[in-house]
Amino acid sequence: MSLDGKVALITGGAKNLGAAIATELAALGAGLALHYNSPKSKDAAAKLEQELKAKYPKVTVRFYQG
Repeated sequence: MSLDGKVALITGGAKNLGAAIATELAALGAGLALHYNSPKSKDAAAKLEQELKAKYPKVTVRFYQG
């Protein structure tokens, strides 16, 4: 299955289960809009973005805190 051209919104996407889901969807070609709630998750979000872009160079990742 290909998700090229699609964007996945994942709440709690910066770490744990959300990060695992984001990784799987990136592998399928989806762009990612990842939400995290805690300001403490910002570092985890930045690390996840680096990992995803290293593994899937064409992935688009956007983060939203709220």
